[in-house]
Parts: sequence; structure tokens; C-alpha cells
Amino acid sequence: MDEVEAPGGGANERQLGIGGALVVLRRRWRLSLLVIAIVVAGSLARSLSQEASYESKASVYLSRSNVAGGLTGTDVGSIQGNDFARLAQTQAAIAGSSTVRMRALQMAGIPASEAEDFRKNSQVSSQSNADILSFSVRDGDPGRAQSLTRAYSAAYISYRRELDTAALQNASKAIRMRISEESSKERPDQNLLSSLRVNQQRLDTLEALQTANSYTVRPASNAAKVSPQPIQTGIIAAVLGLFLAAAAVALREALDTRFKDADQLSDYMGLSLLGRLAAPPKQFRETRRLVMMDAPTSVDGEVFRVLRTNIDFANVAAQARCLMVMSAVENEGKSTTIANVAVTVARAGASVALVDADLRSPTVHRFFDLPNGDGVTLVVAGKSVLSDALVGIDLDHSDRSSTRPASPGPLVGSLNVLPAGPAPPDPGLFVGSDAFRDTIAELSAAHDFVFIDTPPVLRVGDALSLSPAVGGVLLVTRLNRARRPLMHELRRILRATNTPVLGLIATDAGSELRSKYGYGYGYGYGSAAAAETMPPKR
Repeated sequence: MDEVEAPGGGANERQLGIGGALVVLRRRWRLSLLVIAIVVAGSLARSLSQEASYESKASVYLSRSNVAGGLTGTDVGSIQGNDFARLAQTQAAIAGSSTVRMRALQMAGIPASEAEDFRKNSQVSSQSNADILSFSVRDGDPGRAQSLTRAYSAAYISYRRELDTAALQNASKAIRMRISEESSKERPDQNLLSSLRVNQQRLDTLEALQTANSYTVRPASNAAKVSPQPIQTGIIAAVLGLFLAAAAVALREALDTRFKDADQLSDYMGLSLLGRLAAPPKQFRETRRLVMMDAPTSVDGEVFRVLRTNIDFANVAAQARCLMVMSAVENEGKSTTIANVAVTVARAGASVALVDADLRSPTVHRFFDLPNGDGVTLVVAGKSVLSDALVGIDLDHSDRSSTRPASPGPLVGSLNVLPAGPAPPDPGLFVGSDAFRDTIAELSAAHDFVFIDTPPVLRVGDALSLSPAVGGVLLVTRLNRARRPLMHELRRILRATNTPVLGLIATDAGSELRSKYGYGYGYGYGSAAAAETMPPKR
């Protein structure tokens, strides 16, 4: 049945893109704000609970030139090849060694017992685009942080100088010992001594030049406060909270099987939305009164006049004169809706028959203060005559107990109610019988419209048994009870019948009416009859 094909399916409905995601976030704004507030509050609380920390930085330049080698034509091994980036990483590793850190602590006058804390709060890094080693130290005391940073960079420069000149110093020491040995002889070799002294002078020169491979280019700065920083933490937490809120909302949407509004429900069912109905006013619910009987010219009555017009438009193609109302489960407002629609159509000038085919839990007779003795079950069983079982409802007076006998033949601008009557042993088999269909056909021949109330289709199969005898179906669904698994099963059942489904009526949609249309306006109707005029369908 084409009328109930749902476009796209349930999964595709939720792939809304960025615009749809913003709509979902706006709809779930409470959840979004809650997640963001929790993340921001937690981050700020953690940040403010931390002790203040200050950081000082210093920079040490790593020279690419080999001054000693350039002047003497020798290579003393200070730079091996052109891979200076590798050398910088090596120097950073040397600076991070325990030897350099312990020397820095000694220079700063800090006890060796704090070596582990110093290791955790200090850092040396090389820059890929500059010949610079960056030293940083954090401490709770800004002055101490600056002093440690200054000592750290100085300790590295000193240590590297020792490494770079160690070979020269060893060679120089060996030459001095040789000179001393040769000089102590009775007849020293003057030529040898002269050569050793020349080499000694050369090594001293090289050692002096070799000390320029690294030096401080930015002394230790005044320590800046790095934590806590509540403003920065709050901003980062808010951004993170926004992403977490989006994830939480997406999860909530995935787990939520409800429909956000009647439009989404009608799209899922693949049906036209005929109307949105608010819950009846309290005085009507408590007394089982009908709006269209006691307050037909009220604002609540206008909603049913609009609904009657939409049903008329939806029925243009089918031209159905016998309509059955159907719902998925009980307590969806099906009986109240069809009774009000029947009265509305009758007030518009058509002859209408309202049949209660919910033989398991009949309700229609209560709206009109009628007994449930003589009804459709007795007529179908041949124990009563249809004209005797039909009860005419006086639409011209507010006295709901006022009734009149049904007039024989076609009725104009009238409403006849056929109660359910005594329950048969097998209601499902009963409504599917030929005799029941003949009774419906007889009613259709005598009235412009026949409206039939049926049991919930997901509870019992009575409505499906009756569907071949009607020309169209009106689906009533209570918006706040509709769930995707429930509506999926209902959609599957509707596909199995060949009876056209004219559309969907969403009940208990008062909040949606107020938000979308400002429901609650007040109009005065000078002539209710003029507003209700609708040509009868013969």
C-alpha cells in the first residue's frame, strides 16, 4: 500500500547534517548545557585546586662553525659532518642527563635530594628550525625557578666545554709530561723539546678556541605563572564540553525512540498529517463529554473543523464514505477523536452514522449518555432491527441526554449512533463476518458518511478483519506514546492491507500547537453554522 511507505527509513532520518545537528542541540539544550557545565566546573575546580606554578626559560646557541679546525686545518671532532639536527638532538639528550642536572643543582645551591623533582619539572628541547637549545624549569617559587633555569643552562655549557676540550687537555697533559721527562735528562734533545713546546702551544690555542661551541643567547627570564590559569582552562573546557555535549546528544538521540513532533511521526509513517489535537480540557475528560457537543464554537471546536476539512481534502481521490479509525494501542484518544469528527461532519450538514465496533471495550455510547444494550452485535445477530438500534443525537441543544429516534431513509445534517451492544464470544470473527459487512453496507447506503471505531490494531486483529468493508482508514496516534519500534510494527501491518490510509491524526499535541501556532487564541464566531457548512457526500 503506497500510502504508508516511509521515505528513507528510520536510520536515514537522523542523518541531518550540520543544520540538523544544530537543531538537535537546540532541542536538547538542557542536556548540552548540563554536559558543558559539568566539564567546565570540573576543570575549573581541578585547576583552582592546584598549587601555583611558575616557569622560567633560557636559550643556548649551538655554533655550527669549527673555529679551531678552520684556523689550524685540523678536525677536533666537535661537529661530525653536516647533520646538525642530529647533533642538536644529541646535545639535548646530554643536557637532560643526570650529570648535568646534578651540576645545575649544585650551582644553584639546591640539595641533591630534590633531584627527582627537578627532573620532573625541567625540560630541554631542540628546535628544528634554529640552532637553539631551550631550557625551562617550573617551580612554585618564581625566583627559584629563574635561578634553577640560569644554573641549568650554565651547567650544560660548562659540561659541553669539558667534553669538547677533554681530548685536547689529555694531549696537552701528555706533552707536558714528556717535556718534563726530556728536560730532566743530563743531555736533553733540544730539537725534541723545541718540537714538543710548539705542539704544546698549538694544543693550548686549540683548547682556547674550542670553548665557543655553545653560549647563552637568552638568559633565564623572569618566571611567568603557568598554572593555574582559570580563564584559559575555562575556554578549553568549554570547547571540549561542546564536543562532549554533541556526543552525549547524539547518543541520546540514538537511544531515544520517541518522535520529536507530529511532522517527524508522519514522515516516518509516510502519511499525510491531517491534524494535531491537544488533550481535551479537564472538564471534558472527567465527564466524558465531547467538545463538539458542548462547546462547538470554542477554540477547541475550531481544531476539529480544521481536521474535518483536511479529511475532506485527503478523501478527494478515494471518495470513501465509510471510514474506520485505527490506533496502535489503547488510550491514544481514538474514540474521542472519531466521535468529535462525526459530530463535526454532521454539524456541517451531512448525515452521519457513528458505529462502535470496539466490541471488547466499547466507549462511544458513553459520550452520548446512551445505554449499550441494543447495538450492532444484536443487529448483526438478527435479534434487532437496524432502525431500532440506531439512536439519533440532537445536535441543536446542549442537553446531551436529548435524543430522538432515528428517521428512516437518508438523513441530512444528522448524527445516528450505533452502540456496540453485548460482547460476542469471538469479536474478531464477528466483525469479519459477512453479516457485519452487510450491516455496514446498509448504513453506508442510508448516510453520507459512516465512521467506525475499532480496537487497537496491535492488540487484536478486529480492525484488520473489518478493513475490507471500509473505504478508508484514519490513523490516530498519541504523540507522547509513539515509539519507533511500535510505529514500525504498525507500519508493517498497514502495508499488509489494501485499504487506503487517508492520513495521521496526532493527539496530545497541545505543547506543539502552542509552540508552532500560538494555540490558545480567542476568536468569536458570529455564525457557527456558516463556518461549519460542508456539502454532503452522497
